[in-house]
Amino acid sequence: MKKQSQLMLLFTLTVTLLAACQQAGQSPSKQDTKEAAYEQWVQRYMDELNEAYENMTDQFISDGHGKIQVNKKLKKATKAFDRVIQKGLAHQEVPAAYQKADQQLKTGLHSFEKGIGQVEQLLKHPGQEKLFISATHHLQDGLQQTAAFIEEVGRIQQST
Repeated sequence: MKKQSQLMLLFTLTVTLLAACQQAGQSPSKQDTKEAAYEQWVQRYMDELNEAYENMTDQFISDGHGKIQVNKKLKKATKAFDRVIQKGLAHQEVPAAYQKADQQLKTGLHSFEKGIGQVEQLLKHPGQEKLFISATHHLQDGLQQTAAFIEEVGRIQQST
């Protein structure tokens, strides 16, 4: 989990530096403006997603046998994480250069969404080890897809 946080921080710094260098060197065209706006959205959104994910997983505590500790903090953090996921899924303004990368983000967000669904079921039935394993699998898949998205955005930025 710490590796993902470090990757998110590195991505944030990279986006900020690349956007600043790009703006300093030329007056932006309409396409450049769209791409810069998307890059800024990505930066803000990934910060928000990372924070919501960490808040939820900090509360997602197991007894070692797949039974979670149900509490108000977990319920609240799960709802907050779901709101951030829905915000990302609803985002539509994607420049052509980022279409493929954005699909990776959406795939990751759908995995997170499935994981949240499993967590919500666990909140009702905390002793379901299969649900716990399934939720964990979906959340890990969401992390992998999100990391792939970040890498793809970085490659696109370096190629422009």
